[in-house]
Amino acid sequence: MSWIITGTQKNKGLLDEFSGAAAAYSLRDLSLLRNAPVVRVRRDNDDAEQDFTATEVSDGTLAAWVGAGNNGFVRTWYDQSGNSSDVTQSSYGLQPQIVDNGSVITENSKPAIYFNDSLLGSTGLIDVTQDLSMFTVISPQTNPATQDGAWGQFSSELNSLYNYVAYGFRSGGYFTRIQTTPTTVVANGFDTTSQSQSLVSDVVKWSTLTNTFTVNGIVGNDPNLGRSTTSVVSIALGARPVADDFTYINLQEVVLYPSDQSANRAAIEANINAHYSIF
Repeated sequence: MSWIITGTQKNKGLLDEFSGAAAAYSLRDLSLLRNAPVVRVRRDNDDAEQDFTATEVSDGTLAAWVGAGNNGFVRTWYDQSGNSSDVTQSSYGLQPQIVDNGSVITENSKPAIYFNDSLLGSTGLIDVTQDLSMFTVISPQTNPATQDGAWGQFSSELNSLYNYVAYGFRSGGYFTRIQTTPTTVVANGFDTTSQSQSLVSDVVKWSTLTNTFTVNGIVGNDPNLGRSTTSVVSIALGARPVADDFTYINLQEVVLYPSDQSANRAAIEANINAHYSIF
């Protein structure tokens, strides 16, 4: 007797297929067999805290625990890379929101974390004196043309790219400037006055100080790059390296690689887009 096996293998998790991430934050499991919490949430009616898996975030468990009419805030967003670079916030007033009036916040029908004058910071460190690749699922919630803090402060200084994609390095690292005025800000197909969900990626090469900046599969290059001499930095989500310049965004996924992922960029974006259906 012989057997013929038909069908296709289930898609691998992002980190199963593209390993080596320095830090990875998401409200979905980035590894196929992972069954660990993705966030720790505080509910506002009694300030109790509890961990939740990706399944519990999306299946109603989190919302039921927070309770009807209550709000839930993120104390910790766990790093799925295995490097223990969890981003946390102990100050209640700076915690981003994940449940609003008893319902999980969503963007394009997927759970999201709302950053509004809020900040999550890491305790782990990343060496940035090397190539760096960044992939982010983000949705602006305020028009940057009327409010500087939406994507970081627009000024003539060299602002880090992370100002625009919702995360920053506290002590320096790679720097880029997309544009210095908050009016007609369009870079490489990325209209920062839009409030739609976007998949933003950037691959920065340390040796040549060049980068490939991509939004929803549209590739361009931003020539306004600089870098600091700082070699290791900690991660900040939701604000520039200084905590008084906040972003106003729904954030769903941030994955950082300490390497040039040019060869894998399109495939990584395809994996992310397959889940979020952005473009």
